[in-house]
Amino acid sequence: MQRVAVMPGPGMMPGMVPGMMLAMAVLCSGATAEATAENNATAHNCTPGTFFNADACHPCAAGTYQPSSAQTSCEACQPGSMMTGEGATACVLCSENYYQPEAGQNSCAECPVGQASPAGATECATCALGSFRGWLGAACEPCPAGTHQPVAGQNCTACAGGTFALLNSTVCHWCAPGSASEAGAAACVTCAAGSYAEGGQAAPCTPCPVGTALAVAGGTSAANCTACANYTYAAHAGAVECQWCNGTLLESDGGEVWAEGVQGRRFGCKHQCGQGQFLVHDVAQRLFGCPACAEGTRQWAAVHQHAACEACPARMATLGAGAAVCECAVGYERWNRSGWCEECNAEQQFFKAHVGNASCRKCADEHTIVSSGQCNCGAGYYYEEGKVFCRQCPWYKTTAPGAVGREACACDPVKMVQECSTCDDGCKCAAGHRQDKKLHKCVPCGSDAPCSGLLSGAGRRRDADVLVAACAALLALSLPFA
Repeated sequence: MQRVAVMPGPGMMPGMVPGMMLAMAVLCSGATAEATAENNATAHNCTPGTFFNADACHPCAAGTYQPSSAQTSCEACQPGSMMTGEGATACVLCSENYYQPEAGQNSCAECPVGQASPAGATECATCALGSFRGWLGAACEPCPAGTHQPVAGQNCTACAGGTFALLNSTVCHWCAPGSASEAGAAACVTCAAGSYAEGGQAAPCTPCPVGTALAVAGGTSAANCTACANYTYAAHAGAVECQWCNGTLLESDGGEVWAEGVQGRRFGCKHQCGQGQFLVHDVAQRLFGCPACAEGTRQWAAVHQHAACEACPARMATLGAGAAVCECAVGYERWNRSGWCEECNAEQQFFKAHVGNASCRKCADEHTIVSSGQCNCGAGYYYEEGKVFCRQCPWYKTTAPGAVGREACACDPVKMVQECSTCDDGCKCAAGHRQDKKLHKCVPCGSDAPCSGLLSGAGRRRDADVLVAACAALLALSLPFA
């Protein structure tokens, strides 16, 4: 076979013949076409969530997405959405109470306390007045009853005692008079019977004071509490009604003395009556008290239970009602030797006209002994109650024997002519007579002792002119003086 020398042409490598060149050209041409077809197929076959770059498909980065295939780039997530992973075909909207104001982000931020947002939000909105949202809340919620929220965006605050709030409240309201509340109350509670509240008062209501009671609920002030009446008591605060004194009498809690007729026995029934008293107690008839012992009876000790006064022993009596002890009766005296009351010796003119333990006294000669208990005062004397001796009337007055009381003294008809209603002491000298201050009697008027008027001295009226004229008339008639 003949070899043909071929000179290398342009683009030919030394040692390559034209036939080889042609063959290589054909081979190279096929390889290039196959490579181009392979590359074009890879770009067009990038799946959604990826993009073609240089020689391969790559997943979309976090914060981006690609919903289509054969793309050379990815799209950024819109504000209000995000994507945390790679190769996403779509972004995820921010959940409720989360937000994202920027594009291409891989997370959403939670709304602050007191703010909220819907899904896909780019910003948060502050909760309205009377509502709130916690970190884990899904939305703004109304403030619960018993709380309030006066400033937007803040948590709800519990109402103080004495106030209340309904659901979704911005303020707490004061409790009305007659009611009260604990802190955080949804409503005020009416005060129970026996207590009161003046309004805006924290629970509990104020109990009525000791010695008072209130039978109805809703008291608005201490004035509604009524003081216990006679023979009733309220020993503890907050009483609904006053209790009648019963068989088991209570010690006084308040230290007051309870007695019949004293208004407002309040702290408890007195446990005993005093000396000279006895206990009257009948629950059925509501009779209670400590009346005084009758005259002639005594009660020397304090009484702890139902009791009656004791009659005085023989020869003894009392000075009146309410006596604690008996003393020697009228006509009797206490002998120190025996301690008993012995009768006065009337035969020897001794008597005692009053109750007591004093000794008997002798009836004076000018008086008349009647009995061991009576010495009748003589004429011109009178007996005064409670006194030991007879008392003498003024010199110009007299009495009948046995007179009692100063008013029994009357003008002496021997010494006086008449009674005068205009005279303070009721007596005056007879006409033509005058008072002798030294002799304490009326004497005839004379030239050496002219009439000077009525009885002189304190409390007696003077009328000298009248008596002087009377004396002059008698002298003119030359009549003798009486």
